[in-house]
Amino acid sequence: MEQFERQVDPKGELPPDLRRELAVHARTAHMLRLARRSAAVRRRAPRRYDTEPR
Repeated sequence: MEQFERQVDPKGELPPDLRRELAVHARTAHMLRLARRSAAVRRRAPRRYDTEPR
């Protein structure tokens, strides 16, 4: 969480509760981006158990 807090407030000027809230949003956005990329890769890659190509 500290990484995301530094990302949203690099100078440490925001109040701690606001910085924590923004960090939670930044982490959620990061995880959603990872999930989207993972899904895209899974759609492109053929499954090992498929006998016919997509």
